[in-house]
Amino acid sequence: MILPALGPAVGAALLLVSAWAAAPALMTYSPPSRGFSCEIGAWGWSTWEERSLRGISAHLLGPKASGPLRPAYHIHHFEKNTPGYAPISQTLRHAREKNQDSRRESTSLVSWRVSRKASKVFEVREWRLLPTDTLPAMEVPLHHFYAFVPVSESDYFMIKLTVSEEDLHEFRPEFRRFLESFHIFGY
Repeated sequence: MILPALGPAVGAALLLVSAWAAAPALMTYSPPSRGFSCEIGAWGWSTWEERSLRGISAHLLGPKASGPLRPAYHIHHFEKNTPGYAPISQTLRHAREKNQDSRRESTSLVSWRVSRKASKVFEVREWRLLPTDTLPAMEVPLHHFYAFVPVSESDYFMIKLTVSEEDLHEFRPEFRRFLESFHIFGY
């Protein structure tokens, strides 16, 4: 065996380097509005931000995964002074709503600290026809990871990661890692 012949210090250094090389490369992302920052994969992510009636939304489209759908983060900042504002309780209830047609079901709420705020996290499973723009389309099970992060008395972030069911187990720890790296600015 080569490692013992090199000595314990060199062997430990080689193991450390190989563990570092296996870790995914991350980069810090902050949208142009500078409302938050987070860590995403360094390669293969497309990002854009848009303003809607409810507030500012940032979208992060991931690299091709094993399933039929690219993973995507959607981060919505709901601000009280915008025309389409809905309170956090109403938006949370709507996101967890069951739907017979799409077989949409939600897990129970779990409390989680995101950016030092007491947040609500849950998962939703539903079926959708994909692709939506070409034929033939087929029914595909999708999995959504949600986090609702209050930032003031009325303003809040809704973070959603959507993946295909095939990529579910790969992205559950990724969503937790993402939430741990999420930092809110200005509150």
